[in-house]
Amino acid sequence: MKFQLKSLCLPLISLMLTAGVLPSVQAEVITIAINKQSVDKEMEMPKRGVEMENVRKIFGEPVGISATVGQPPITRWEYSEFVVHFESDRVIHSVVKFVSKQDQAATQE
Repeated sequence: MKFQLKSLCLPLISLMLTAGVLPSVQAEVITIAINKQSVDKEMEMPKRGVEMENVRKIFGEPVGISATVGQPPITRWEYSEFVVHFESDRVIHSVVKFVSKQDQAATQE
């Protein structure tokens, strides 16, 4: 009896799928442009390895400075268009701040 039930189920399921009796599976594709967060222009930012003192000399005082956390100490300096991450006193990463299309449109008006 088991063999007959198995042999009937597979063709029955196949028939139901092709006939549209079972619900079909659909998915929505969402595209997020990770590397296109800034406007299409080259922006000068601190490079990896530059000392805090030199970042301050070249780019001026940051708008905000986060408290140092962790070991090794990580500090974040925020400028108007980008954020700089330091390990101890050296740049480890600089990233452009995200600007939404609405904010871009508002600043262009």
